[in-house]
Amino acid sequence: MVRGVLVSCTPEDGALEKILRTVEEQVADGVDAVPGVLDRIVAAVAPDIRIENVAVVYRTAEERRALVTNLSTGGWSSASLVSVRSALLAAVREVPGQEKYGPVLIVETVDRRTSFALVDAARAQVRASDTWQPGIVGAESADAAVIRIRSQCDSPSTRPEAVLLCGAAAGIPAIAAAFDKGFGVPVLQAPGAATMAARGAALVASGQIEESDPAASATSTARLRRPVLIAAAIVAVLGATGFAVAQIGDDHPAAKVVAESSSPATTVPSTSVSAAPTIEPVAPPPESPVAAEMERLPAPMPPPGVPPVPINPRPTAPPRPTTTVKPEPSESVPQQEAQAPAEEQAPEAPPAPSKVGEPDGNGLFPGESPPPAAGADPEVTRQWWDNHWALKQRWLNGG
Repeated sequence: MVRGVLVSCTPEDGALEKILRTVEEQVADGVDAVPGVLDRIVAAVAPDIRIENVAVVYRTAEERRALVTNLSTGGWSSASLVSVRSALLAAVREVPGQEKYGPVLIVETVDRRTSFALVDAARAQVRASDTWQPGIVGAESADAAVIRIRSQCDSPSTRPEAVLLCGAAAGIPAIAAAFDKGFGVPVLQAPGAATMAARGAALVASGQIEESDPAASATSTARLRRPVLIAAAIVAVLGATGFAVAQIGDDHPAAKVVAESSSPATTVPSTSVSAAPTIEPVAPPPESPVAAEMERLPAPMPPPGVPPVPINPRPTAPPRPTTTVKPEPSESVPQQEAQAPAEEQAPEAPPAPSKVGEPDGNGLFPGESPPPAAGADPEVTRQWWDNHWALKQRWLNGG
């Protein structure tokens, strides 16, 4: 099943304004179906509505790679990819009542897949995250999920003060009871829990959450109404995909406390975890201790020696820069680890080849240096992304 919502944004600040259209389709394979669904949405709303941004939420590295391929070959290379942990980090800031807690554990279950993200008290970093399947489907699997999550959140700096349930898990009392018993902290249910990750992607795509997105910076300067299609992609074993987003306003009810616990959390040995965590790898590195997607960089210019490549827009289709994978917010670094050098040199740009080759599995072009490490000088990071963007443009244009 594919579900989607087309929303419009105000021209002043990119805030989500209203839902224009809801889409629901039964499909056989979610990832493969995404480009076709987007094409049909554009055909249905044209010429009255111009879709400016498309954001797709991914939950695993395999899902990201499949989406990059399918969106590019399907004519949607302008779509941006947002990790589920980044989407949840963006969305939790909009939940009324969460600000009175320190670190918050967000648990999302969709179909047979479960994801969690532990965000810090400042709502600026994801300290731990994981995605696995089969996920939470009832009380027994919820108990196993508590054991799995506690094995990754057992230090004082990662111990949550509240649990926020979203997705299908939010409305099942037995699941709330399992997390209440396992963590001994209040268990909250977010308003619009089923679409929380999609709303986070909407915040990123609409510009409420600043980000280093060259594609978004290079979009048209016409600032009338900017409809944004937000796609939250969930691919399970049987290939179910969902597109979803909800309107975000100031009148949302506060998060509902479904379990208020006064008892301490029971001790659960981490050795009881039945499967190793599958933390999703990140293609681009984190740019700073603040979530990388929250930082807007100026529109990039090609580095010296790499001439800009003109892009000829097509009048009947949205702009088509390369698919952009959003950098994920950095996870906190333990105090024991060595501090990063005070100053880092920008990685040397590789010699400009006569023709840019195809990127590898990590998204790096032939001869391109790895991205700067977490905490690098912002200027160093900016230079790396400028060069990477120029290589992408040359590759897309055959040179």
